[in-house]
Amino acid sequence: MSECGTFPLDRQQVFGLDFVVNDDPAHTRVVDALLAHCPSSCAGDALGDDQLPLVVTPNVDLLVKLRRDDWAEDLESFRRAAFVVADGAPVVAVANRLDRHLGVRTPGSDLFPLIWRRARNDELPVTVVAPTDIVAKRLHEEHPDARVLVAPRFDPDDEVALAAFADEVGTLTRLGDAAPVVIFSIGNPVQTRLARLLLDSWPTSAPKPLVCCFGASAELYLGIVPRAPEWFQRHGMEWVYRFGKEPKRLFRRYFVDDVAFLRIAFDEYRKTRR
Repeated sequence: MSECGTFPLDRQQVFGLDFVVNDDPAHTRVVDALLAHCPSSCAGDALGDDQLPLVVTPNVDLLVKLRRDDWAEDLESFRRAAFVVADGAPVVAVANRLDRHLGVRTPGSDLFPLIWRRARNDELPVTVVAPTDIVAKRLHEEHPDARVLVAPRFDPDDEVALAAFADEVGTLTRLGDAAPVVIFSIGNPVQTRLARLLLDSWPTSAPKPLVCCFGASAELYLGIVPRAPEWFQRHGMEWVYRFGKEPKRLFRRYFVDDVAFLRIAFDEYRKTRR
């Protein structure tokens, strides 16, 4: 894939996805590269024929779910994404152990404030899809020129409702100059499906925006949802902190469903041995 501007990123194939390699704990180079792909700065830099200017942040839970039959279309979106950055510490650790070097963990909760502040300070047009009215209100107070709207409750399989809301986001984003950044902060699989619909339906005559799927990052940024202390973040233990806060909700995810990642890691090990 050709890179835009002077911010090329290395890639590494692992777990069936084309991950960005990030050796910068401050994530500055990654953010520079992402924003260099915005229409305002590179006028629609040519991606691969089937690639989308989409940022996704797979962690252990997502890698497990992407192997389910009902997530087949989501897997295709992740494979088409131009920017796949590793969120989960185990994802990075296993890849690095298998000589598929990914560098450092790059969670959406770190990328959101960097991109959001850059958009605000540099007066870049930005659209944010928020999970609640309070999140939307507080983001708009910080950046009055941002376009912020609240996502309704969705059944992830309601294609009609998803398409209608994606069209609403597109209409808002295209008001005036094309917004270089659209951030979905509402969780998977809904945000990925909305992003895919938005990009696939974007007019061919206009450069596509950079679309970021950052989950609960806006709530974490605003402090509405508390983020793990720095020690937990630095050692890749945020999941322990979250489990301590919500053990009933997260027990099955962490200790039943996500155990399947061990098989995924073993399969990847066998590939490297071959």
